[in-house]
Amino acid sequence: MGDASPHPRPGPITALRVLGAGFAVALPGRVEFTIGRARPPTADVHLPLPSISRIHVFATRTPNGLLLHDMNSKNGLGSADPLLRNTYTPCPRTIVHVGGRFALGDIELLALDAAAEQLTAPFTAYCGDDGWEDVDRALEGAARGQMLVLGGARDGDLSTLARAIHDHSVRRDAPFTIVETLPSSPEGVERLCAAAGSGTIYLDLRTRQAVPAQLARYLWAPDCHLNAILVAQSPHEVIERFGPAFRDRPLARQVCAVGFGRGAGRDDFDFFS
Repeated sequence: MGDASPHPRPGPITALRVLGAGFAVALPGRVEFTIGRARPPTADVHLPLPSISRIHVFATRTPNGLLLHDMNSKNGLGSADPLLRNTYTPCPRTIVHVGGRFALGDIELLALDAAAEQLTAPFTAYCGDDGWEDVDRALEGAARGQMLVLGGARDGDLSTLARAIHDHSVRRDAPFTIVETLPSSPEGVERLCAAAGSGTIYLDLRTRQAVPAQLARYLWAPDCHLNAILVAQSPHEVIERFGPAFRDRPLARQVCAVGFGRGAGRDDFDFFS
């Protein structure tokens, strides 16, 4: 089922988002530049934050990211652990791809391309002006092409947001499919996946339709080329509706959950990579 997997995200890294702070800094278009606390021209990219050295790192553009070299900074450069959020290994240099994180001192940064940058406003409208953590998570998930689970009010229509996410992804030339009625047979699942190709399907779990086991297994398969944007009342709903296919999912099929709020039930996010 499905066509060949989409190519990696095209285009250069254009901005670095300061995680937990709600803003990003633009990067120059040239091949080499410096990032630090000093103002230009001493540092090419100005990050006025206490743990950043005057000239913290030297950056070189590569065909698929940024190569960062620590310039003997006081607080160091950290490479993100791919499996553990907010965990960084000190290093003299690291390469960062679109949707990747790294640390300068105690500041975490997220690398965005132009397409991911353009999703900032829709995600802010959805998460709220003070929902920085959710916007950070949403931008990271969209940039990395992860499956997204959006928390939705009972009558909220999130198909417009889902369409915007699709239109700013590498799948934008493939179909965007709103699944209004889930197939009830293996043949129907095959037809749905074939028609959607390597595109995106939008599935609202609040309709309480039964999710076919075959579709659940396929969407979580490590070689699945079809992406999904799900809407749910809670993370528990996703776990309940997808059953063993979700609990036993491979790490390769990471999930990004946003819009579920804070407080009670926050530990539910442990279920999401």
